Amino acid sequence: MLKKKYDNDKIKKNISLFTLFVTAVHILLLIAISLYNFMSLDDYFFAMETGNVWRESHSLFATIKKGIVFTFNRYMTWQGNYTWVLPNSVLLGIFGESAYYIVTILVIGMLLLGNYTLVYEVFNRICKAGKSEAVIIANTLFLMETLFMPYPVEGMYWFCGSFEYMFFYGLMMFTIACMLHQVNKKTDDRTKKILFEVFIGILQFAVAGSNFVVALILGITDVCFIIYALLRNKSILKYEIIIAAFFVTAFILNVAAPGNVYRDAAEGADISVFYAIYLSFAWGIKYIITNLFPPYILLAILLIPIFIHIAGKSGLSFPYPLFVLIFSFCIFSAHFTPSAYSIGQQGPGRVLNLYRVAFFLWLYGNEFYCAGFVVRKYKETLFKERNRTFRGIAYAGCTAALILFFASLYFYGGTSLTSVSAALSLKRGEGQAYYETHLERLAILRDASVRDAVLPDFEIKPYLLYCNDIETFDSSWMNTTMAEYYGKETVVRE
Repeated sequence: MLKKKYDNDKIKKNISLFTLFVTAVHILLLIAISLYNFMSLDDYFFAMETGNVWRESHSLFATIKKGIVFTFNRYMTWQGNYTWVLPNSVLLGIFGESAYYIVTILVIGMLLLGNYTLVYEVFNRICKAGKSEAVIIANTLFLMETLFMPYPVEGMYWFCGSFEYMFFYGLMMFTIACMLHQVNKKTDDRTKKILFEVFIGILQFAVAGSNFVVALILGITDVCFIIYALLRNKSILKYEIIIAAFFVTAFILNVAAPGNVYRDAAEGADISVFYAIYLSFAWGIKYIITNLFPPYILLAILLIPIFIHIAGKSGLSFPYPLFVLIFSFCIFSAHFTPSAYSIGQQGPGRVLNLYRVAFFLWLYGNEFYCAGFVVRKYKETLFKERNRTFRGIAYAGCTAALILFFASLYFYGGTSLTSVSAALSLKRGEGQAYYETHLERLAILRDASVRDAVLPDFEIKPYLLYCNDIETFDSSWMNTTMAEYYGKETVVRE
């Protein structure tokens, strides 16, 4: 019996090491191609004022001060998500021309942190899973979220888009993990408890002041924690209310921004709240039905043994799986509500990326919960040690699913898998060629004698790096923004 337990632990450890290796290679490839990335689209606008200050003074304080002024002006004239605008403008001002790849590192790092901490709190602390099992689940989720990202250039490479949405989604996951940690970990040290409470409050403030998708989901989560405190643990109620106060304050400031009125008048859709909620549920159902691709289903089969093992030793009862399924679907559908209400559409690629992450969390989270319910109900019969027939079928099914899973990656992912695309771009020299054209453009843009710049077109446009470009006419907002940034009369593409 001890030898069998040792063998099982060794297998899980080897699998966790394998997922760590794959994740590390995956991340290195994604970062390697980002070294050939550079500013585009809105980046020039957000970097314009802070970039000028940074180049003239190299003072972090002066750059942040200019960023605050820029954020306030933006708050009054166009958008209220101040906790994104400020760091976005400062970071672009400092790193936009010298180290643009920092956004890829920030986004990947925050998404990885969000996955690891959330999985650790749910599986390791609450469900008593081993460290190897938690590592396997965290790496698997992260790989699926970043490998199958529908618009990777907007999710990890374009600064304004990826930092506004994917970075803050990872921050939201990390915030929820911290909230779970606060509930799960008992401590008598009042100072530590207060400091951690303040830390969570700051995270709440940051998320609530960013985009409305992550703000709405975190707000729903806060309500759930308060209900849990009222029903099951009144000792944490005052802490949950304080945390929620941070959120409410930041969210009100976000929603009440005068700039939101101007933006809504220019881009908003005339849709009622009730119709937006209806659209959210309709889109949620459609999204799940149309996105159950073979790799996702096959991975679910592969996760069954580890989910059953964790659920079996967790000691939890996993009641009302149908209620959990429906309630979690409501939270998943809520991701669509901000876009439905504001523009009457599901949103641009950077928002669609969030839906894919939420879909994976919903899919595999419910799979685990349902596995727990089955274990609790049939543990005495279905999973007995002597039931060799069931064990044989399970091993054979997982082996077949593993083979089919890797085959499905080729047929349903292929070169669109992010790290595969990165590797091919690096091997073919696409990133280098793309960056060389950028350097040719920079030489023209930095030439003080050139007032009307005509820039060469990109012959090669890497899948992960190319987002959009200036037009062949000078009246486009993309052209005028770039021209203003570099101090030109006009800028056009050949």
